[in-house]
Parts: sequence; C-alpha cells; structure tokens
Amino acid sequence: MSDRVSVTVGLFHAGSAESLVVLKDWRKFFADPSPPLYVMTIKDHPGNFEPEDVQRAWPGARVDTIGACGLGLPAIEPAAFYEIVAAAETEWLLMIKLDVLPHCDQPDPEFLAKIIERVKRSGAWGSTGSFIPPDLSRNNLGEPVTARYSNNYSMFRPTEWLKAIESHRPAHVQAVRERKLTPESRFVTEAAIEEFLSQSGERLLFLEDTPERYVFHVNQWEQRLLEVREKFLRQEGIDPFMNTYTEKQREPWTYPAWERYYGWPRLSMARRLWIKLGAWRRWALS
Repeated sequence: MSDRVSVTVGLFHAGSAESLVVLKDWRKFFADPSPPLYVMTIKDHPGNFEPEDVQRAWPGARVDTIGACGLGLPAIEPAAFYEIVAAAETEWLLMIKLDVLPHCDQPDPEFLAKIIERVKRSGAWGSTGSFIPPDLSRNNLGEPVTARYSNNYSMFRPTEWLKAIESHRPAHVQAVRERKLTPESRFVTEAAIEEFLSQSGERLLFLEDTPERYVFHVNQWEQRLLEVREKFLRQEGIDPFMNTYTEKQREPWTYPAWERYYGWPRLSMARRLWIKLGAWRRWALS
C-alpha cells in the first residue's frame, strides 16, 4: 500500500448540507483518486445534513454519529475527534474542518505522500498548518517545526495521537469510552497534544503556504462561510493571510479576528477606538 492511500481524512461536522461544498474543494486539493473520508456527526442534530449529502460531495465517504446527550459543541467536538482517530484503519490520519478553505493551482495526487516523506525524513511527529505557530523554529535539516497543534489541518499516526491523549487526558478518554461526556473546553485534545509535544521534545512539520497552494482558517459558518468561500475562490485579498515561516510571531489571540481569519469583517476605526478606550478605562480603574 502506498503512503498516498494509507491516509484517511477525518472530519467532524454537524449542520446544514450547504457547508459540505467545502469537501469538493478538499477533493480537488488532494486530486483524484481522493483518500478515504471518515465523517463524524451529532445524532439527531437539528437541521443536520444527510449521509447522502456527504456521498454526493465525496463518493465512498463513511459517516458515523455520536450521541449529543443534551450537550453542546464544547463537549461533543473533542469526543468526536477522539472517536474519529480511534476508528482510523490507516497508518496516517489527516484531520480537517470545513471552516478551513484549501486552494491549489495544480492538484497533485502525490501531495500527501510527499508530506509523509518530509515528516519521516525530518524526524517530525506529524504535520500541521492553517495558522502560524508562535514557536516556529528550524530543525537540523532546515525544516520549519512547531510544538503547537490544531485539529483544523494536521496529519499524524492515529496510534501515536491516541497514546498522547490517553496519557495527558485520561479522564476525558474515560468519559468518551463510557459515553458520560461532560461540558469541557472544546480545545481539550489540542491542549493534550501540545503538552505531549512540549514535554517529549517531538515536533510537527509546519506546512507553509505558497502562492500555488494554501490553506486558510476562516472560522465562519453557514451563509457567511459560503460568502467567504466565493471571495476565496476569486483569490481576493489572500496575500496577508499566507501562513509562512517567521521567527517573530505573536500568540494567535493577540491578533484581532480580521487579521487572524481570512474574510472576517473588520470593525470600523471608530468602533476599534471605542474598544481600546474601554480597555484603558478598565485598566485605569483596576
């Protein structure tokens, strides 16, 4: 089995079928034949897509459900990620989300195989992209690496991911297995992987954007996602959002949303000044 076909694409999604149009963009990004797709969704989620909708966007995709137990996304999402990884039957898993938009000028059917080869050659634990980590450095082979991780667009060996989660978040894993979920931070799996990377010394290969191939996290859904996608496909205003290597990167949350997420509406100057004035007043009174 080649590396290209030993990769499963994993996705957690719940909601309108309209967002599944992004799956077609990812299929183009990977080129044909597309890797296997495994989708986890919430059982009986109001207004949810039908499995047939996924099949139309990505033929051959597998769709499973996770019970919501009356809980919201902050509790369900990390549990769904865990179940996706646990169900993976290939050596590698690429996790994606549909508020992450991909583009490539010339789809390459060997793209994933090439990334896996780079990961192995560089000694990295896996790969990640769609954001610029604040800790970027170069390893001894000159490859950009990071100890930051995102479920938005990362590839890894499922067996290694599960070991890390089970070691650093055993209570969460037990709750998932017993179907006794509790409201937790939606970033629990990302925090666990980052703890593992930091403590073990392992690193992820950072996938830099190029003008020919790039992946943007837009953090928007429903109709707004579709509107931003149309702008994205026209390649309007993409240059400032290219994720490329820099040694002087701030923490993501120190950037305003319109600088972090492509297509995010920028507040007016008056509104931004009002917010800064409010922050200054709170500081002055503290």
